[in-house]
Amino acid sequence: MPGVFIFSGKSLSFHVIIKNMNKRIIKQIIIALITLGIFSLIGGGIYLVHRPEATCFDGVQNQGEEGID
Repeated sequence: MPGVFIFSGKSLSFHVIIKNMNKRIIKQIIIALITLGIFSLIGGGIYLVHRPEATCFDGVQNQGEEGID
């Protein structure tokens, strides 16, 4: 049995007990999360470097803006 779900009350919240999970599966999940984190940091860095610059810096209220830039 890979895990046990315990349902509590009307809130449908549950707690997963991991003590019965295979150590290999836990290791694979940890490696997957680390890999996802690394790719997220790389992707976020690429976005920050290549994002378009803001075009609203003329100091005038125009084109449906709610206020002065």
